[in-house]
Amino acid sequence: MVNTNGITVRPSDGNRFLRNEQWTNEPLYGNATVYFADVNGDGKADAIIVHSNGITVRLSDGQRFLPGRIWVRHAYYGAITTAFVDVDGDGKADAVVVNQDEIAIRFSDGERFVDTEFWTRNPYYGNLAPVCR
Repeated sequence: MVNTNGITVRPSDGNRFLRNEQWTNEPLYGNATVYFADVNGDGKADAIIVHSNGITVRLSDGQRFLPGRIWVRHAYYGAITTAFVDVDGDGKADAVVVNQDEIAIRFSDGERFVDTEFWTRNPYYGNLAPVCR
């Protein structure tokens, strides 16, 4: 749960959710949104904080979210949607933005999202919310 006083996680044992664990004790949210995905390929979901001026990532060590590091230093989110999903199959979630006229991707190298690549330069989205898994 993302709250104004931090993030609470209920780990899963594969059959059920266990009791609450406080993983941060300070606010952790962006003025755009917060996502959770494995961006460094270690099998643990990391906290991805999207701001109007960049993206900060707090890696998970399996018991808490580590201090934040800036992965993108300027606005990077889509007008239609933003997703963090492993596009290239390397086990690390990449940053994908969908705008009215393009789809752009910044691949994760495990320590940052590298330069933007445009995969389409024309509209490519439906009228229902996309699901990225």
